[in-house]
Amino acid sequence: MNAYAMYSQSRTLQHLRLLRAGVGGDFYPLTLGDWTSAGTGGNGSGSDSQLNVTPSAVNLITNADQGSLASWEVDTNFQSSASTSSSSAFYLATTSGSSVASNVQMSVPNQAAPVKPVLQRADGSYIGTVGIGPQPGRVTQTNMIAFTSSGTTLWTQPYDTPQIATAGGGVIGASGTTYDQNGNANGQLANMPTQSWTGNSYRLGSVNDVAFPATALANSFLIWPWGGSNTATQQQWYPPLASCPSSLGCNGGNVGYQQAIYNALADLITRLRNPVTVGKDANGNPITLGDLAQSKVFNKLGSSRTTAGFLNYLTDETPQFNDALTSSYCEKSLVPDVGTGVKPNCWLLKFPIGAQTVSEYFTNDPTGQQTDARTDTPSDPLRTFFRPQSIALRNSGWNSCNESVIVHEALHGWTGIQDRQLESKFCSNSDLPSDCITDSVWDNVLQKSPGLAATLAPNSSTPCP
Repeated sequence: MNAYAMYSQSRTLQHLRLLRAGVGGDFYPLTLGDWTSAGTGGNGSGSDSQLNVTPSAVNLITNADQGSLASWEVDTNFQSSASTSSSSAFYLATTSGSSVASNVQMSVPNQAAPVKPVLQRADGSYIGTVGIGPQPGRVTQTNMIAFTSSGTTLWTQPYDTPQIATAGGGVIGASGTTYDQNGNANGQLANMPTQSWTGNSYRLGSVNDVAFPATALANSFLIWPWGGSNTATQQQWYPPLASCPSSLGCNGGNVGYQQAIYNALADLITRLRNPVTVGKDANGNPITLGDLAQSKVFNKLGSSRTTAGFLNYLTDETPQFNDALTSSYCEKSLVPDVGTGVKPNCWLLKFPIGAQTVSEYFTNDPTGQQTDARTDTPSDPLRTFFRPQSIALRNSGWNSCNESVIVHEALHGWTGIQDRQLESKFCSNSDLPSDCITDSVWDNVLQKSPGLAATLAPNSSTPCP
């Protein structure tokens, strides 16, 4: 982790520098610009003149985990006995490590002040504000602007200020208007909250925690301007699954991955509570699906595990289902450390050396197989990271695929038991992939539930499970 500070030196020469300081006490001065101010005259020739060049209005923001981005203004004033002239130019520079990676001049029509970068999007571009006016230094209008580190303007929107960067390159403005990646307005929030360091949402003038509409935040390092933990680490740890109507998973319908998995959860709970008889036990007594789950699943986990306790676990607090492919949470923090028995703190894993994220784990699965879900083990409420494409959208999510997987993953969160131990209880061969746990839930329990037929896996002719 490094800190950055701007400073200038001036005599006849004007110097603008950026100081990079590391946690080990190392520091590096980075050159952003050098300018010469000069004067002539005093000899009675009538040609006295003075050239003044002054850098000012410096803004600084992080550049992901690479360095920083700075913007500033350079004002040039020339005076002589014959004339006076002035001009202003606006600049952007990015740093990487201990060097300046780029240093460019930026120009926006009617620009009167340097851009102020506020947020960074997942693609590395920025959203900020720019002052517009009849001349430099005279700002009469502030616009929201998206731009690249090379100074290219992507789009502008008048009279708004960026507040939250959202998934897909969008942004929410201070007006409450939501914009897509191209700056087109596509929605409106009734009340714009402020986020605290811990990620809770509040309204100014109140200490009450408020509900914030489910919003997929950008997977970048600076998603809102008010500081806090989320400006120091890549976002987000717990991204929501895509929801309709904007979700690509809608497939032309109105059920996205988020709706499908929560529909499956609600249906599973209803089925386990249903008093309808689904069969008979060895003595010929009628049994419900909850009874079947007790004998075929929970009895294998010990006498303290019951269907009622499992239902309480799923309903006391709403389970959290997140998008594994965009999560920057630490993969090692999902399970307790073998030596200490304690789950490592993700903040401590992130700094100073970083750690593999959930997204990276799912992208480069070390097991050589495609992981479809990982659960924070144990977790209360249940928190599971899903590969979105593994969630079956058929029948609005009410299907064997989703409901069997939820039971499997909830066993991890509820009991703290990992796959190897569960495989020894539910699988005929412990060398089988952990899918055998899901298969066992379907074969021995959910298959007996009326109306819950086996559903084909997405884009496959193979039944799931």
